[in-house]
Amino acid sequence: MGDDVQIETKDWDRKIYEQFSKYDDKILMVVPSTGRPRGYRQSQWKSKESIRLVKKNEPLPAPHFAVHKNWIDVLGYMCPPQFWHFYVDSYTQKVARKLNRCLYQPRLRTWATIQEKNGKINPF
Repeated sequence: MGDDVQIETKDWDRKIYEQFSKYDDKILMVVPSTGRPRGYRQSQWKSKESIRLVKKNEPLPAPHFAVHKNWIDVLGYMCPPQFWHFYVDSYTQKVARKLNRCLYQPRLRTWATIQEKNGKINPF
């Protein structure tokens, strides 16, 4: 996750690691909720599910995500260096989906550093 993220969920690191532990190679993209409805389908935003693999063609905003270090060890990078910082989430999500390893955790909540929350700017 980026350095501009505030994680709202208690024990978030344990919850992410539990998901990595379900895969022997730990190759997995964990996508938390961004904390705002923009870009989500109504069913995703209102979901009562806690965790699920993302369907192949299902749109899902993933500006913040977690991958295990094994992801980086296998590819040799977290993202291709030519991306600089653009499209990292899109690229990572395409790779994870091809592997059927893109996991959405809607109850794991994050907030961007400067983002509206409850009608007010939330600078952290």
